[in-house]
Amino acid sequence: MPNSSITDLVNAIHRLARTQPSLPMGGLPRAEFFTLAQVGRYQKEHPEARGLYVSELVRHANCAPPAVSRTLRHLEEKGLLERVVDPDDRRTTYAVLTDAGRALTQASWEALNDLTDRVVSRIGPDYFQDLVTQIDRLTDIILDEQKKEQNQC
Repeated sequence: MPNSSITDLVNAIHRLARTQPSLPMGGLPRAEFFTLAQVGRYQKEHPEARGLYVSELVRHANCAPPAVSRTLRHLEEKGLLERVVDPDDRRTTYAVLTDAGRALTQASWEALNDLTDRVVSRIGPDYFQDLVTQIDRLTDIILDEQKKEQNQC
């Protein structure tokens, strides 16, 4: 019989995860939305750059290169992103948002910010920040414990 606190935690996580499809992310799967967001953030912070190198995306994505490539292909098919071969080094490719990708990302972030504002107004900014901090802490601890288990095998 599982411990009730574990059951409560698993149920709460599952319930929260079920809200993800209804988040205003332009109708994109989470991986695609956050890939667009990462490229967009990079382009905003580095306007002189041609785009974000795909190798950088892979390094920060915390998933296998084929998965990143698939995500990029889906975004290209939707007209939201382009992969461009670096003319100075044809072995490397960078990702660039299209106008449609920029517009979708901007509209989605505005909607997410509006949702966050409404949530914070209901539960209070201090409680919201504490909750985010505790979720991050819980996640770090779970990942650390999983890593320990993997190292024991």
